[in-house]
Amino acid sequence: MSIIQYNNYDRLLLAVDCIIFGFDGQRIKSLLIKRGFEPEIAKWSLMGGFVNNNESVDEAAKRVFSTSFPL
Repeated sequence: MSIIQYNNYDRLLLAVDCIIFGFDGQRIKSLLIKRGFEPEIAKWSLMGGFVNNNESVDEAAKRVFSTSFPL
């Protein structure tokens, strides 16, 4: 099978965003990060990233969170 035949298939990219909520007794708040890379560098964003081929969506979310907030 030649490589040209693969052009008929869509390439899919799967991404996850981590949404962390808090409550201060009066208001619901969400945790945002300031983007450190393009596009939209220095703008507020949810923590997110792409799911790697060899990981589940849950594993990707854990990786994204731990990369953003190493404990």
